[in-house]
Amino acid sequence: HGLDGLMSKVRHSNAVMSLFVGLRGTKEELGLKAQNCWTFTGNDHDAMFEEYTSRSPEDAGKSDIPLLFVSFPSAKDPSHEQRYPGKSTCVVITLCPYEWFEKWENERVMKRGQEYQALKMSLATRMWEQACRLYPHIKDRVEYFDMGTPITNKHYIGSHRGEIYGLDHNMAR
Repeated sequence: HGLDGLMSKVRHSNAVMSLFVGLRGTKEELGLKAQNCWTFTGNDHDAMFEEYTSRSPEDAGKSDIPLLFVSFPSAKDPSHEQRYPGKSTCVVITLCPYEWFEKWENERVMKRGQEYQALKMSLATRMWEQACRLYPHIKDRVEYFDMGTPITNKHYIGSHRGEIYGLDHNMAR
C-alpha cells in the first residue's frame, strides 16, 4: 500500500537543548515583548550547523552556537503577573546532536554526575551569553537557571532521541 516507501523517508528531527531562566522583574520593567526571536550567527545555515554539530561536546560551548530561539513565555501570558508578581521567564533553545549526551541516557535524572553537569552548564552559559547580546538588560536579573538536554527530553516527554519538533523536515519526505 505504499506506506513502506513513505516511512523509509521519515526520520527523527534534531535533538534540542532548552535553557530555562527565571528573571527578577516584570515584563514592563524588563522591556520584554510577547514575541519569538530566531538568531543566527551567519547566513549559510547548513554549513554553520554542520560545523557546529561536528564539534566535540567539550568544544561545543567554547564558541558561538549558530542558531538560537529566544522567547519570553511570561510576556505572552496575560495572567503571569498575577500568579508570579515581579517575575519573568526566558527560554533559549538550540539544536544539538543526541550523541553529545547519549552516554548518560541510562543514568537517573539529577544523578548523572559532574561531567554531565559541567557539559550542560558550559553549553547553557554560552547560550545565555549569546542571548544577552540581544537583551543585555536582563543579564544580571537571573534568579533561576537550568538546562534541559536531549536526554532530559527523552525522560520527561518520551521523545526518542531528544527531539521536540516532531518528524524531521527534509527534502526526501
